[in-house]
This record gives sequence, structure tokens and C-alpha cells, in this order.
Amino acid sequence: MKANELYHQGIELGRKGFYQEAISNYTQAIALNPNFAEAYVSLAIVRYLTEDEQGGFEDLNKALNIYKDRRDTQRYNIVLDMVQHIQRETEWEKNP
Repeated sequence: MKANELYHQGIELGRKGFYQEAISNYTQAIALNPNFAEAYVSLAIVRYLTEDEQGGFEDLNKALNIYKDRRDTQRYNIVLDMVQHIQRETEWEKNP
């Protein structure tokens, strides 16, 4: 199966609440295409939904690096906003 097919299946699985299966699909898609930034972002979202904040944060940072290397400023800024939001939320939880 191709990386793009696994990615799209992961989206559908995640929408249905099958988070572990979605994680598996995204992970397989990334194994086939290590520069698949969109799969890293989707994987990060599902990791956050399953309370794996550290894994999600790492995935978002991988996506940031890929977008930076591609010089894809628009997507880089979107993911950067996500990272900054998560950092603020984490700080707030530590110091309410």
C-alpha cells in the first residue's frame, strides 16, 4: 500500500474514533515516506487525543522541520501556531 493511501485511511479511522489503528496507519505512511509532514501532523493530533502529549509534540516538531526544509512558510506557520498553543496550554496547566 502507498503512503498516501495509508494516510487517508488513517484520517478515516481517526474520524471514527479508532485512534490506535489511525496511529498505525500514519506510522506506516511515515515509514514509507519519512518526509510526509502531513502524516506527522495528523499523527500528532491523534497522539494528543490519546493523551500522548510528548509524542504529539515530537511529531509536530518533525513536521515543522520538514516544512522549513521545503520552504513551505504557510504550513510551517500553521504548525508553529499549533506548537505554541500547546506550549501555552501546558504552561497554564502547570501554573493555573
